[in-house]
Amino acid sequence: MGQPPRRSLTAEDGAEFLVTIEELDDGQWQASARVHVDSKSHVETQSIGIELFPSEAKAREWIKRAAAARGFKKLKLNVRRLK
Repeated sequence: MGQPPRRSLTAEDGAEFLVTIEELDDGQWQASARVHVDSKSHVETQSIGIELFPSEAKAREWIKRAAAARGFKKLKLNVRRLK
């Protein structure tokens, strides 16, 4: 038998919401998000996903929705632009 599905980490777990939004050569924007918790008793990282968007604004909208769904009001955002 496999392991039971993991519970999604949330802000209540003391986790951080980590995001990278990157401008690609073709003009699209890639957003990736993960949740990470590092406490004395628990270290875990969960991937939220990687998505492509036509603009940085659309990528930020997706990130805001994903963060809110897990109770995050703050996030650590890294934006990489080509220029």
